[in-house]
Amino acid sequence: LLQELGGYMFVGGQGTLCLANTDNWQPLHSDYYQAWHKALESEPEHAPCLDLMFTVHPLTGANGAMRILPGQPLADRTYRQDEHPPPRLDKELESSKQSQLHPLPAGCGILRDIRVWHGGVPNVSAEDRYIPVLQFYSSRILDLCPDACTRGFGRGVGEDDINQKLAAEIKEVIVPFIVRKADDEMPYIEGKRAC
Repeated sequence: LLQELGGYMFVGGQGTLCLANTDNWQPLHSDYYQAWHKALESEPEHAPCLDLMFTVHPLTGANGAMRILPGQPLADRTYRQDEHPPPRLDKELESSKQSQLHPLPAGCGILRDIRVWHGGVPNVSAEDRYIPVLQFYSSRILDLCPDACTRGFGRGVGEDDINQKLAAEIKEVIVPFIVRKADDEMPYIEGKRAC
C-alpha cells in the first residue's frame, strides 16, 4: 500500500507514551511546520512523511487516545503554520477536543500524515498507554533530501536482523542507509538524542 501511495520507504520508528493518571491536555500541533525542501513549498498535497501507529491495547475515552483534526491545517496553510498556527488550548473548540481516536481495539493501525494537527488527551486510567510508531518517508523527499533519515542519529537497524528476520517484500521498503553494517558504530543515547 505504501509503495502505491507514493513509494514510501521505512526509515525508523519511535513510540508515544501517556502515563497513567495524567490529567493534562497536549496542545494541538503539527509535527511538520515547514517544508524540508524548497521544492515542496508549492506541493502541499504531497505528504513527505507518514506515521503508522499501532494500538497494542484498546484505546478508550479514559486512557489518553490521540485527538486529530482531519483537514487541518488547510492545504494552502500547510507550510505557513507560523502565520496560521493551531489554536491555543484555551481557545480550542470543544468539537476539536472531542475529535479523539477511540474506541479502537488492540491491533489497529493508524496511518497519519504528520503535518495534520493533533494532540494528546488526559489518561485518567490506572494504566500507562503506549503506541509504537513506524515512520515512512516518500521517495520524493528521499530524492530531495538524501540525508533526511540519518540527521546525526546513526544507523539503527542491524544488517543481520534485516537479512534473518524480514521477508523479501518487507526488505524492499527499507531505506538502505538506516541499515547498520558490521563495522558501523552502534547508536547510543546521549541526553535526549540518539547518536
